[in-house]
Amino acid sequence: MTRVRWRRQTMTAGTALRIFFDCAANQTGVAGADVRVIRRVAEGEGAILTRVRTLLWLVTFASLLAAALAVGASSAASVIERRTEIGLMKALGAGSGTVAFCW
Repeated sequence: MTRVRWRRQTMTAGTALRIFFDCAANQTGVAGADVRVIRRVAEGEGAILTRVRTLLWLVTFASLLAAALAVGASSAASVIERRTEIGLMKALGAGSGTVAFCW
């Protein structure tokens, strides 16, 4: 049997449907073609996609951790800068809720 190689090309929906129905009617695909699944290529692409997906998840988690640390550092710096004001408010009888509400 002859091997037919198909190139990727853009086609309209009508053309794709016509090719699909012709192949379905023929039951063997394109007449005279030996159609086989290229398992090694498919598995290789799957492995690459899995690695890329894992890498993207790691980058996502690292950026979320960095953002959380930045927010925490900013909050800590704000509290340290206003330590005297917080102490004065507490000395005048303000509760923790009142102090937290101010910031």
